Amino acid sequence: MPFPITAAEEIGNPNAMFFTISAGGFMGSKQYPAMVEKGLTPLKDESYFTNGFLDKVIDWIPGMKGIHLRELPTVFHITNPDNIFFKLTVETMDRVDKASAVVLLTFDALEQEILDALSSMLIPPIFTIGPIELLLVNQIPEDPLKSVG
Repeated sequence: MPFPITAAEEIGNPNAMFFTISAGGFMGSKQYPAMVEKGLTPLKDESYFTNGFLDKVIDWIPGMKGIHLRELPTVFHITNPDNIFFKLTVETMDRVDKASAVVLLTFDALEQEILDALSSMLIPPIFTIGPIELLLVNQIPEDPLKSVG
């Protein structure tokens, strides 16, 4: 959401943006303006979902060589240029450089090449907090099925 950045700017507070997507999803989202410029989105019509267009290999996204269009976040797969989720994503990615920090739900060893590319592209520092499931491991009862009894 872009509005916390505006609010933080207005009151002079730092703003860490937390994204529950992977570094790859974030990098893909950062490419939307270029995707529009190259005519890759919005899709011309619904036939593009099944005619092989989404199998096109994209080789220009930093840290993501050989990715297919279908592997980009699903907000890319639209036919309506006025799609609210698409517009919100584009606006958020346009403003993310104004954040004090970016936090992604991944871990360095999993997406190091993409994280390195993002670090060279973004102004705010990037932090990873994954795998988040490990934070909950100590919350599992010793016999988790006992209550099912």
